[in-house]
Amino acid sequence: MITVYYVKVDENSVSGFLSFAKKHRLVDALEKYYSCKNPFSAWQSLVGEVMVREICFRDTSIHFADQQYYSNEYGKPFLKSSVNWFFNKSHTKNVIVVAVSDNDIGVDVEFIRSARMNVANRYFSADEIELLENASSPESRNQLFYQLWTLKEAYLKFLGTGISYGLSCFTITKQDNGMFSVHDDKGPSCHLELFTLPDLLQVAVCSSVVQKMKIMEFQFT
Repeated sequence: MITVYYVKVDENSVSGFLSFAKKHRLVDALEKYYSCKNPFSAWQSLVGEVMVREICFRDTSIHFADQQYYSNEYGKPFLKSSVNWFFNKSHTKNVIVVAVSDNDIGVDVEFIRSARMNVANRYFSADEIELLENASSPESRNQLFYQLWTLKEAYLKFLGTGISYGLSCFTITKQDNGMFSVHDDKGPSCHLELFTLPDLLQVAVCSSVVQKMKIMEFQFT
């Protein structure tokens, strides 16, 4: 099972996350929050860190003080434990998303806006650009661009390599049934899922196996 949690926050609701972090002595999360010079980035970091730790506690019963995390050389975070609990997070503006699973996972979220064809021409594969150029309308091109963009980001986050892997060295293909898949001669097999949230939010998830998916708004218990 993949569970995707999302939350929309503002300046007022951030205080709740800050109080939670102080109550449970989430030192790493607090240090990142107070060391970040950009207030907007600071609360994005805090909310994401708190969500991960609270969800981990619910799923694994590992107490906050005993949760240990590490990152690989490209910055992908993992829980240091014998428990098969994997997570990934993403944010855009005031929305933070955390996806968890018992298999490796990657997630990305973006607001759907006008298609950024200059970005596509620079970072997308030739087949992806052709798919965009053949879109039936500007609206469908906008949605398709952010479907492709979030899927590519989710795949790279699943791999744990970051953009150093190369955005144009693999292709997201759209099948006749409307589903998407990855064509990458070097990469592992994986499964892609797309869904939208209110206010034109596009979310993409990449996982190692096909799993049921549950989408939940994050709330403190």
